[in-house]
Amino acid sequence: MSIFDKFRKTVQTAINESAVECFFVGEMTLTLTRMRGEWVYQFDGNTEELRRCRVVYSNGEDELVPEASMFCSKQTMLDLFSACEIHRWNGFHGEHPRHVQDGIMFRFEAKVNGGQTICADGSANYPRGYHDFVRTMDEMLAEHDMTEASNRNNQNH
Repeated sequence: MSIFDKFRKTVQTAINESAVECFFVGEMTLTLTRMRGEWVYQFDGNTEELRRCRVVYSNGEDELVPEASMFCSKQTMLDLFSACEIHRWNGFHGEHPRHVQDGIMFRFEAKVNGGQTICADGSANYPRGYHDFVRTMDEMLAEHDMTEASNRNNQNH
């Protein structure tokens, strides 16, 4: 076994040991900070609600202003966590890459399995599955908003 193979095995063991197997998602918060603002995605397992809020500075403090929300079952969120391999995100710290002028900073925290916490953060450096995770939540919320708008239009006619 080469030194490289030993190193790769050591790294893979460390990744596997920090991974948290998810079988229940209690709550989740993902905060995205961009040059033009800050957004917070939240999932509450008790109410089974997924929401996206914009952070607005008002009267000397940050305020969460809801942009979109929808019913999202615990199973749907668990399936999304599994598809995006969020159990492997625990302990991820993506340092800002050299020569990158701009980027999105993120902070992620999820309470799973009735007490375990998955934490990750980064700046223009993301764990595998991150982009799919954010894109899927945005698509789910957008689809829900279109369905709600269509239902309102049908009720008005």
